[in-house]
Amino acid sequence: MKPSHRKPLVSVACLLASGLVSASAQVLTGTGLGDRHEERIAPTTLPPFQPMHWIFPNEIDPHQRKYLYFEGHVAPSATGLPTSIQIQFDWYLDPADPSGQTPQLSPVVTVPVNPSGGDVFADWWINICPPWVSLHLTSDQPIEIQGVFVHQCIPEPSQYAVVAGLGAVVFGLARKRLRA
Repeated sequence: MKPSHRKPLVSVACLLASGLVSASAQVLTGTGLGDRHEERIAPTTLPPFQPMHWIFPNEIDPHQRKYLYFEGHVAPSATGLPTSIQIQFDWYLDPADPSGQTPQLSPVVTVPVNPSGGDVFADWWINICPPWVSLHLTSDQPIEIQGVFVHQCIPEPSQYAVVAGLGAVVFGLARKRLRA
């Protein structure tokens, strides 16, 4: 092969390899993966046994998974008794207004809360990125809670495997041509 033909093949192989490294770094750091939405939950008092529900729009991508989590702080309960908070994630599959739809539900995560308050965390994975996601909080004592609800689409690891495989094939073909 002529030396003039080697440069474009090597350039393409290097470009694919650098893109794969960049994509892998984004997976590890959690940046650049779909739209990451942070919904702030302002200090809110949860009345006993009365659920609070927040619904947020989301980008739709049936080929990626959705990672949802809530992390926040619970202030001491007014009664001074130990309590717990129930956290549940909901999602709606119809892109229309979710108010008339039946949500899909995650299992309830019960987080104990001591009388002096403390931090809470719960997370859940959905196998698709639905058009609407929501956060559902309930407690058996009046408590004040604030925090952030994060929802983000995460590509399947298999998608990176396809890119890596294609990069390896192109690199192999370029290398074979360079040797010839």
